[in-house]
Amino acid sequence: MPASTPVTAAEPAWNPLEILDTDLDAPEEGVDDTTQAYLIFQLHGQWLAASVAQVREILDDQPLTPLPNAPHDVEGMIDVRSKGVAVVDLAHHLGIRSQGRSEPERIVVFEFERGDRPPLAIGVRTETVRDVRQIGEAEIEPTPEALGRWDQTMIQGVTRVDDRIVVLVDPSSLVRRPDAADDAFDFE
Repeated sequence: MPASTPVTAAEPAWNPLEILDTDLDAPEEGVDDTTQAYLIFQLHGQWLAASVAQVREILDDQPLTPLPNAPHDVEGMIDVRSKGVAVVDLAHHLGIRSQGRSEPERIVVFEFERGDRPPLAIGVRTETVRDVRQIGEAEIEPTPEALGRWDQTMIQGVTRVDDRIVVLVDPSSLVRRPDAADDAFDFE
């Protein structure tokens, strides 16, 4: 009987974590020290960016487990290495309406420090994760008044990336909202 050829798993076509593998602490040539790395992603047709410092990981979309009596903005829960992570409807908080049928492809898991308590992780479903960009303070404009209906505590400003307007958001404001209980997203 001939020796069998070992079977190896095919390399994934795209590893979403590769975009986080760059040395984001090393300044790029020609970039001043007032820049910050942002993860750029799309939610209901709107381009958003969040600080890479808050991103724990990027996952493929997966089925969510509904949580009875959960707040209306909690879409469900996922299991990430035996830890429960709430998936929150960021579009709801930003007032972004669906632009037709766009299916989520990724879940961005954000992690926030909470002083003497363990860090808190929450997930946000997105259609697309584009890349990581260094954005300088001088490139960030204040939020236009036309966006006043949006929850301003979440908006850090707007910028342009490749001729697209990108809204800079602070996902940690989801857990700092006055209506969020201290342990609203704790599943440990």
